[in-house]
Amino acid sequence: MNWVKNVWTPSGTSLTSNAITAQENVACYPDDIPFEDGPCNDCDNPCTTHKQTLDKVPSNWPPKLEESEGSLAAMLDSIGKSAGQRLGYRVLMTAVEVPVPSSGSAEPLLRKDEVLILPDLVAVGPVTTTDDSHGRGLEEYLVTGEAPAWMSVRSVSAWKNVNINSSRNPGSAEALSSAENEADNSGGLTACILVCAHKLRDKRCGVAGPMLIESLQHTCLNKGLQEKVVVLACSHIGGHKFAGNIIVYSDLGGHWYGRVKPCHSDAIIDTHVVGGKVFKELWRGRMDV
Repeated sequence: MNWVKNVWTPSGTSLTSNAITAQENVACYPDDIPFEDGPCNDCDNPCTTHKQTLDKVPSNWPPKLEESEGSLAAMLDSIGKSAGQRLGYRVLMTAVEVPVPSSGSAEPLLRKDEVLILPDLVAVGPVTTTDDSHGRGLEEYLVTGEAPAWMSVRSVSAWKNVNINSSRNPGSAEALSSAENEADNSGGLTACILVCAHKLRDKRCGVAGPMLIESLQHTCLNKGLQEKVVVLACSHIGGHKFAGNIIVYSDLGGHWYGRVKPCHSDAIIDTHVVGGKVFKELWRGRMDV
């Protein structure tokens, strides 16, 4: 199958190909970075729910954010473990670097004190370390799909007929309680792409991540998708030896790709985000299996 025709390269040139091969993917990363070349699909401890928190720039993130005592990351990690025990599956906490909107009037992806819940693609807040009720409210939302009256649950996706509660409590009340959340959200995101750029955890992702973010954003801009697809640097998501690591969240759910290079950007956007099909060659697995 012809997965890709025009592949954007870091130099801005274009190469024409019927398929991406290992020989065509050379010279993307420095020779002294040890990348694994064995099979990279499947995960022995999959995640079903994924939550992000806005934090410092990726180059400054400590190797293990959850071990920073008193931090929001540590609190969210604890909440995730507690919720996971109640649900019977893992709830993964990841930090993300959220870009500042290009327009002064543009709505930011996350407002102050919000966390992003995936695969729901909803922003939940306030969540802070200064009020214990915030943590309890977030855990209750993760487990039941219902938030306390004081907690905002704001959809940022453009997905239609999404059942926020389907993975937790199918019989619960509608989680999006405000009129804002119940309104048509056709102007929202069609995809959220997380790119591991956790430099102090592993230098491979510290090198690969920023290059992938730039190339994916370049592809989205060229295809007029910059308002529909958000590409975020994130902390450790597992399997650094398979860098570059990305997770694509869309109406297909969450799909994990490994050994992604800048020259794959067009293929992933065209095949997965636009075409609605998994890009098989680099697929590692699903986040909810």
